[in-house]
Amino acid sequence: MPSRSRNDIGSDISQWYDAGVRSSNVETKPDLFAAETLRRARREAGLSQRQLAARAATSQPAIAAYERAERQPSMATLNRLLRACGFVLSGRLLPVEAEGRTVTRLVIELRTGLEQGEDQSLLRVAAHWYGALVAADPVEVDYALSTDPGSTGDARWDALVGGLGERLARLRGLAIPDWTTDPARCLDRWWFLAPFASLHASAMVGTPPELANRGVFVHHSSLESV
Repeated sequence: MPSRSRNDIGSDISQWYDAGVRSSNVETKPDLFAAETLRRARREAGLSQRQLAARAATSQPAIAAYERAERQPSMATLNRLLRACGFVLSGRLLPVEAEGRTVTRLVIELRTGLEQGEDQSLLRVAAHWYGALVAADPVEVDYALSTDPGSTGDARWDALVGGLGERLARLRGLAIPDWTTDPARCLDRWWFLAPFASLHASAMVGTPPELANRGVFVHHSSLESV
């Protein structure tokens, strides 16, 4: 039997969350939320109660009591236990790695690179982020794009981030985030990321429309090959 990725498991849990935690049974018995969420996350992580207790620096009887809804963990405790299973809770359960793939993290990295004069490597940074989310579960993409990331300090890169965010949302069938539609994320003058003018014609043809509409031109292959 082939092994499953964290995205596969996160998707399974999210589907369970929609079908189970939001069902009338749990809505009428809210004390079951922590119990069901913790038990499902632990089992998906392949951990025994004793193993989880060791990871989270607590006791096996405490884990058992939480899972039987005999005790109610605080949200801080629940999040600590879920993290020990390899998940985070943000309305839905997501792989811990999702925290490092948010658009806010991308903008921080781009802004730092610009401040340090590392412009040449920033397309690789943006493409790596984009590529990771293209392959991610829609739930993780939704989480990654959910918060306005602010500015990189450079209108050109702000436009590129907006275009990538809009494109990811379209590819994954999600609502377009409001922050991507900010007029400030559109350029008055076209920006070609290709260093040579001879490549501009190719970029104009091969740029995803969500970027071209903002005045940013970079061939789609440059976003897929790094």
